[in-house]
Amino acid sequence: MEHAIVPVHTKVRGRARFRVSTLNRSGDLSRRVGSEIKRLPGIRSARVNPVTNSVLVFYNPEVDWRTIADMIIGVLEGRGDDAISTQTLTRPEYEEASRQWHALQSDRILELLGSSIDQGLEPASAERRMRIRGKNVFPESRSRSRLETLKDQFSFLPMVLLTAESVAALFGGAVIEAALLSSITAVNVAVGYLVNRRSEQAIVSLKHRPRPSAQVLRGGEWVELPGEDLVVGDIVKLTPGTYMGADCRILAASHLKTDESLLTGESNPVDKDGNVIDRGGTTPLFDQNNMAFMGTLVVGGEAVAVVVATGPMTEYGKLNTLFTETVPPQTPVIGKIHGLAGALLKASFAIGFSVGLIGLLRGRSPVQAVGRVASIIASAVPAGLLSAATVNMALGFRKLKRENISIRRRYSLESLSAVQMICFDKTGTLTRSRIDAQRIYCSGTDVRIDKREFWAGQDRFSPLENPDYKKLLQACILCSEARYRLDPKTGQPDLAGSPTEVALLHLTLMAGLDPQELYQKNPLQKVWHRGDSRR
Repeated sequence: MEHAIVPVHTKVRGRARFRVSTLNRSGDLSRRVGSEIKRLPGIRSARVNPVTNSVLVFYNPEVDWRTIADMIIGVLEGRGDDAISTQTLTRPEYEEASRQWHALQSDRILELLGSSIDQGLEPASAERRMRIRGKNVFPESRSRSRLETLKDQFSFLPMVLLTAESVAALFGGAVIEAALLSSITAVNVAVGYLVNRRSEQAIVSLKHRPRPSAQVLRGGEWVELPGEDLVVGDIVKLTPGTYMGADCRILAASHLKTDESLLTGESNPVDKDGNVIDRGGTTPLFDQNNMAFMGTLVVGGEAVAVVVATGPMTEYGKLNTLFTETVPPQTPVIGKIHGLAGALLKASFAIGFSVGLIGLLRGRSPVQAVGRVASIIASAVPAGLLSAATVNMALGFRKLKRENISIRRRYSLESLSAVQMICFDKTGTLTRSRIDAQRIYCSGTDVRIDKREFWAGQDRFSPLENPDYKKLLQACILCSEARYRLDPKTGQPDLAGSPTEVALLHLTLMAGLDPQELYQKNPLQKVWHRGDSRR
C-alpha cells in the first residue's frame, strides 16, 4: 500500500506536522500509530489527530524533517506484517522486557523479538525494522556554521568594548587610533575564528570513522554486515576481536570474555554466559553477565547473541545522549577576563561621569563634557589583554595539535592548564590496555627484549635460529585467539584480542614470524577453551 504523507509545516526546527491520508480517520489506528512514532529514535513526543489525519511530531532539532517523514512511512508500512509490529510494541510485557532482558529465558526473548536462533531474521523483515527504527547510529550533533563560529568571537565583554572603542574613536575624529583598534580587533577575530574552525573540522572528521562489521544470521545464512545495519532481533556471532555494534542478550556462550572498561571503568575482562539473572530488583550493568553492550570488545571465547537495542536506545547511546546535552561551563580565563573588564568599565564610568560633571560645573559645554567622558571610558578598555590572551591560546592550541589533540574552543586550554592535582583509585582506565613481553626463559636461556631486539646477556640473540624458541613462538601464534590481519589502507599489522594474547602475537612479529603463513600451514580444527577445570 502506498502511504501518502504530506508535509504541512516543517519550518520550525524540531517540530513538524504531516498529513497522512491512510489513517482513514480511525481513532484506534491513530492511537497505535502515534504510540509507535513516539518510540522512534530522536522523537520527543507525537500527537495524531484522527479527525484531520494529521501527525504533529516534536523531535531532536539536529535531525532533518525528511528523516522523520521516512521513519513515519516505515511505521505505516511495517504495521501488521512484522513480528515487532505496532501492536507488539505496545504490549506491557514488551515494555518490561526492554528493561529486564537479562532476567528472561532465551526462548521468551526470541518470542518477543520475533526472531529464531536457527534462521535469524528474514531480510525483508530486517529491512522493515530498519525503516521503522532507523539505522543503528546516533543522531549526530550539528556542527557550528561559519557564521556561528564568527559570532562566538564577539560573545564576551572585552571584544564588545574594543569594537565600541574603535567606533567611538572613528566618530571622534581619531582616525589613526580607530585604525589601530580595528586592526587589533580583526587579528583577535581572525585568530579565534581559524583556531575554532580547525578544531571543529577535526572533531567532525572523527565522527565519520568506519564502523566495525558484524557476523549476522539472516534467513538461515551467516553474512557480514556493517554495524549500522543491525536491527533488533538480529542473531549475531561473537568471536575474539569483535567490537559490539549493539546491545545484545547472550543466548549461548563458550568461555566468552569481554572488555567493558568503556562502560564500567574496569580494565579486567569480564566472563560472560547465557544464564538467566533474576535476583529481584534492579541489576547493575556490571552484574549483567549475560549481556554484551555496544562499544565493548570481545577478547576471548565465542558466543551467539540476539540484538535487543540499537542506536540511542543502547546503554552507550544513553551515555552519548547525556554527553551531547551537557552544557559546558564557562572556562576560568573567560570568567577572569569578564570580571577584569567589568571592573575596569565600572571604574571608568564612575571617573568619566565625575570628570564630566566637574567640567559642566566649571562652564564647559555639554558637547565637550560628553567627549571627555567618552575618552576616559574608552581609555580604560584592556585592548592589550585580549590580544595577549588570544595569542597565548593560539600558541597552546598549535602545541597540542602537534600531539594530535583536538580542542573545540581555544579558551578550554586554560581550564586544562589550571588543573593542579588529579586523584584516581586505579590506573587501568588511564592506560592503553596494552602490555608487552620483556623477557623469555626457555631451555635454560634467559632472553630480554629491548627496543625490538633480543639479547642473551650482552650478545644479540636470534629466536628463530633456536629450535626450542622457534616452537615456543609458533605456539604463541597457534594457541591464541588474538586476531591478526593486515590493514588494507596502511599495510600495517592489525591485532585484536586480549592484551596478553596480543602481546604474545606482537612478540612473534618482532622475532620475524609470519602468522598468516603459519595459519595456512596449520588450519584451525577445533578450540578447547581454558576454564576453571582446564588450564
